[in-house]
Amino acid sequence: MRIKYIVLLALIILIAIIGIQTISRFTEGRNYYFKHTDSTNLSNESLGNVQLHDNIHNQSFVEYYGTPFSWEDNELYDYYHWKDGLKTASIITGKEKGNIVHLIIGEEKEGVRTKSSIKTVKGIAIGSAKQDIIDS
Repeated sequence: MRIKYIVLLALIILIAIIGIQTISRFTEGRNYYFKHTDSTNLSNESLGNVQLHDNIHNQSFVEYYGTPFSWEDNELYDYYHWKDGLKTASIITGKEKGNIVHLIIGEEKEGVRTKSSIKTVKGIAIGSAKQDIIDS
């Protein structure tokens, strides 16, 4: 009789562990995939003359993109909309204020990202063929 209770307790603990792991995957959202996916070195990559960690206040950035069309206030970052369908998220305060931490190209309408003239250094753009991306 005592063995039945031990087996039952062990089974309940096992089910709880599996349940917690499953729930944490769903609550982590897309961060789960970032943490568990092989990375590609993008340090030499840029989108439309912009790289991550560029500063939106640098003279070269201002000369190319001018002033933003619009601005979105966010708790963590300031989002700016620039010409050619570029959207950036930049750091709000501190010595890194204005550094770009997120680049987005094209508008998303009804779950589909619209075309943009912005391309990567390797010539990849929204709508590029899968084989072109693999080849580059």
